[in-house]
Amino acid sequence: MTLLNKVLNQSMERKQIKQLAPKPADIISNDAIYNRYLLIMITLLCYLKSILLSSYLILIKNPEFLELSISVIQASQVAWGFLILLVLIIIAYIITYGTHTSIMYNTNTINLLTLIGASNNFIIKRVIFSFAKIGILAGLVGSSMGLLTILVMYPFLRQISILFNDTISNDFIYDTSILNDFAVFLSIPIFCFLICIISSYLTVRKIIKNY
Repeated sequence: MTLLNKVLNQSMERKQIKQLAPKPADIISNDAIYNRYLLIMITLLCYLKSILLSSYLILIKNPEFLELSISVIQASQVAWGFLILLVLIIIAYIITYGTHTSIMYNTNTINLLTLIGASNNFIIKRVIFSFAKIGILAGLVGSSMGLLTILVMYPFLRQISILFNDTISNDFIYDTSILNDFAVFLSIPIFCFLICIISSYLTVRKIIKNY
C-alpha cells in the first residue's frame, strides 16, 4: 500500500510539473523579436538570390554576351556563381547564429522540458521545425518579391534593349523572358528550407549534448 501511494504521489508530482511546463512549441517562440529579424534578413537574402539568378539567366541568353570571348564568359559565370554561393553561405551563418542564440535564450525552457522527460531528439526536432518554418516562409516571400520585381522591371528593360540595339529581334526578347524560368523562383524556397534544416540541425545537435 505504501508503494502504491508513493507511485501515485510521484505521478501527481510529474503531472503538476507537466502542467507548469511550457508547451513544446514555446522552445523557439515565433513571436520572439530576434526571430522576426531573422525572418526579415533571410527574406531579403532570398530576394537578392532570386534577382541574381534571374539576371544571370537573362544575361546568358543574350546573343551579344555569347559572342564574347570564352574567358570573359567563364569569368562572368564564376562571378555570378560566387555571389550566389556567398548568399547561401550568409543564410547558413545567420541560421547557425540564430539557432545558437535561441537555444541560449531558452535554456531554462529546455532544462525544464528535459526535467520532465523530454528527450534530446524531441527538442532537436522542435528547434529544427521552428527554423524550417522560417526558411520556407522567407524563401516563398523572397522569391515572390523577386518575381514581382522582374515582372515590373522587365518591360522597361526590354524597351531599353530595343533602343540601344535595334538588331534584337522580338523572338529573342520573348524567349529570354524570365517568366519562362519559374524553376528559378521555385528552387529558392526549397534551397532555403534545406539550408535552414541542415544548419539548425548541426548547431542544435552540438549544443544539446550539454543538456
